[in-house]
Amino acid sequence: MKKKILICFHNYYAINQYIKDFEILSKHYEIKLILSNYLIDKKREQTIRKDISKANIKELFIIPFYEKKTTRSVFSIFKTQFYLKKLKDKIKFSDINCCLADNKFFLWNRIIIEHLLPKECLKIGITHEATPLPLELFEKILKGEDVFDVTKNVHKLRSDKTKEIKKNYSIIGKISNVYNRFMDTVLDRQIIPYIFYGKKFTYKKYDLKTGQETDQFDYRISFVYSSYFFWNEWYKNKNVFLCNLFSNCKCNDDHKEKILFISSGPLYVKPLIEIDPDYKMLDDQILKISNFINKLINENPLLKKIDVKHHPRSTSENIELFEKKLKNKINKRIQIKILSKDEKLSNISCEYKVAFGTLSSALLDLKRNCNKIDVFCLKSLSLKRFGNLYFLKLFNEGINFYDDFKDELDINNENYQAYSQSVNRLNFSELIDDLISDKF
Repeated sequence: MKKKILICFHNYYAINQYIKDFEILSKHYEIKLILSNYLIDKKREQTIRKDISKANIKELFIIPFYEKKTTRSVFSIFKTQFYLKKLKDKIKFSDINCCLADNKFFLWNRIIIEHLLPKECLKIGITHEATPLPLELFEKILKGEDVFDVTKNVHKLRSDKTKEIKKNYSIIGKISNVYNRFMDTVLDRQIIPYIFYGKKFTYKKYDLKTGQETDQFDYRISFVYSSYFFWNEWYKNKNVFLCNLFSNCKCNDDHKEKILFISSGPLYVKPLIEIDPDYKMLDDQILKISNFINKLINENPLLKKIDVKHHPRSTSENIELFEKKLKNKINKRIQIKILSKDEKLSNISCEYKVAFGTLSSALLDLKRNCNKIDVFCLKSLSLKRFGNLYFLKLFNEGINFYDDFKDELDINNENYQAYSQSVNRLNFSELIDDLISDKF
């Protein structure tokens, strides 16, 4: 009889990158998948079910956690608990041998991990992306400062509370904050769970700092060096692994003729009339993008096409305007194609000689899935959002951080290589198999 793996991911977006590894694991294990309903509509659910069918995952459960986007009401709080109660009839939790979870922070994850799964179940924490920690704080950890001292004032690893500007809320705003706090900390985590389970699930010491966990998993796995470095310090250099996902690379030569530009950020997903009515910011970005494209084709005459992959939430008006302006700035012999928003980068990465854009996980996805693609992160497109230390987010990942102000590789990234560690990157599916075999 196959051993059983339970996957508990709060955000659905990560699933696609694991499909091949889950397919490999499904040959030896029975896999069940639980997601929250965060941003999942009927169309998205159909896509998810189609994707996981490739990995032979037949059982998908979607927790009704949110009512609208990230809001929870009294109704949704009860709905979550009733669903979990029914889930105990559909999943025999006592038979689960291994659980892969991306956090213990959200209530549904924590109830499953701490209350429903048996103690002997192997519990493995998964970090999908780069560290969300402010980069000036990550720099301190990288240079040797104590991880707990550095993060003592952060909130969910995303902001330094000592730098936050206090807002003057209205009376209504203050009442709303008190109500939301009561709903979260008292009703959702104490009163309702006590009714269902006879216990409370109050926040623990580091929960609100990390937004992931206080109590450590048996093991933690990261796929990006910056998150690996952070959690390795947090776990005191024990039971933390840096892994590679399965690569779909099918390249057999270097003769490629296409460039890929990845757009990202609010400039493309919000109506320009709201944030850039005179097109100054857009024109500035178009100039930087076109300069880099012209540089690439001048250095490599074989390059003939440029594909553009916009953010899924980019507006059609922004896309049309972007294409029109870009055509006027690049070499006339270059063909431009706007890719479908639904196009998966893992399926197309091998088509390109070069890919570039602002700092984003998309650049890393391209690098992961193709062994013969040059990936560039442009400093000019990343500086405003991430600052001078932008390269630390995807530090040590084989990305070319390009200072297009000086027309050279960013020397600052080179200077920080002294702080990188040599880490053996393991095969994800093989590691999971080894850890389960060692345990059972």
